[in-house]
Amino acid sequence: MFLRAGVVPESVMELDDMETTKHMVEAGLGVAILPVVSFERERERGTLARVEIREMEQPAQLEVGVHILRNRILAPPIHEFLRILTREFGVENTFQAAAAARA
Repeated sequence: MFLRAGVVPESVMELDDMETTKHMVEAGLGVAILPVVSFERERERGTLARVEIREMEQPAQLEVGVHILRNRILAPPIHEFLRILTREFGVENTFQAAAAARA
């Protein structure tokens, strides 16, 4: 996307906190790619604006991880959450397999 536009981005800083990132952009210290839902308040106030990115070579992705302590008995709602999560993301439900092996 950048190369096609003739732009070579220079990443000077990467932040893990969205609030800090938004404050840096509001202060004019750069730009950020953020989830739309993370800056509704700022958009309503007019301090941040949404710019839609189209025709990306690869869609934006966010990696999601789930960590559970071993040898713990999980409550039924947690099993259901993991079942839905793994089904929606199309990955193997290794949590269910591990629980069955311990039973």
